[in-house]
Amino acid sequence: MTEHERNNYRDIIRKRSSHPRHRGRVDAYTGRGYAINPLCGDVVEITIKVSDEEECISEACHMSEGCAVCIASTELMIDAIHGKTIDQAHQIFHNFQQMLNHSHHFHGQHPLKALSPLSKLPGRTRCASLGWKAFVEATQSVKHDPKEKAKAHPNPPLKRDHSPPPGVIHHGAS
Repeated sequence: MTEHERNNYRDIIRKRSSHPRHRGRVDAYTGRGYAINPLCGDVVEITIKVSDEEECISEACHMSEGCAVCIASTELMIDAIHGKTIDQAHQIFHNFQQMLNHSHHFHGQHPLKALSPLSKLPGRTRCASLGWKAFVEATQSVKHDPKEKAKAHPNPPLKRDHSPPPGVIHHGAS
């Protein structure tokens, strides 16, 4: 890992975890998923809205309680999947997993390229993958029946303390 990659990684993790752009919940979402890391207590909730016409991810948000790597990785994941079909987003997830296992590299300006140093930090891969696990669950819960989509309810107001979703026990920061 070059000095430039290391510095870029640190800057992105710091900026995206302390000033998340996608924190919140999507109103009238079409899919929602949760993931919990029982070892450290990190929790991620993902809500997504899939457009009716193109079946693309038109909106995605997260509510995360966890370490900087978990939050920043979830933020970058949302950047990478926005506007993609569910199948395309799953392929990006597959590529991300391969990157963590040293068998894939993101090129150019891909949002996930900044996380490539994680492949050299195996203890952090679980943190970096938590948002993806919640995303996969959210895609499995996407309502495909147009009548069901019409029944989607807006979310309750966000709590100011950003506590984990109801029913999730949080065991402290990692």
